[in-house]
Amino acid sequence: MHLWPTTFPILESERLIFSRLVYEDLNSLVEKCNHKEISIQTNNLPYPYTYKYALGRLDFLNTLFEQEKGIVWCVKVKSTLDFAGEIGLHWREESSSFEVGYWFAKELWGMGYATESLKRILEYGFEEMGTQRIFGTYFTDNLGSLKVMKKAGMRFENELPPKKNQDGIYKGLGMCSSINGDL
Repeated sequence: MHLWPTTFPILESERLIFSRLVYEDLNSLVEKCNHKEISIQTNNLPYPYTYKYALGRLDFLNTLFEQEKGIVWCVKVKSTLDFAGEIGLHWREESSSFEVGYWFAKELWGMGYATESLKRILEYGFEEMGTQRIFGTYFTDNLGSLKVMKKAGMRFENELPPKKNQDGIYKGLGMCSSINGDL
């Protein structure tokens, strides 16, 4: 059981603003996401990341929200309004829980933005949406993502069968989760 927002939620954390991706963000999205190092750690962000793909993503994210299947926020740094990345909650019917996914601009890695974002989105999912469990997966060679999840209060749950990354290469997959009340 979860409560779906009637309008797209705009959120803030100490250093970040979370809003809906809009047409005016697409050039920044392409610039920040167009890195092989980002693509190989995902199963849905191609490299090269083109403007045409960003246009399609904008439509996809709007439909996802309207169908109550997911919310993906554009993350910006408050002090500069620079595009930092994306983070989202995706409803997974098979587990009756949300899966969190995120990526951040390569030049911002190691600055704590991913952890700050994940903490805020977990808080929103539990407190505002009333969900009971949120999980996230990561490729096992992406130790940075595992560290982000653990720093945000998620716990390692288990290893999953290997999954293809964006390049079609099977990679080990791990899962972390958080239960409402853990944080």
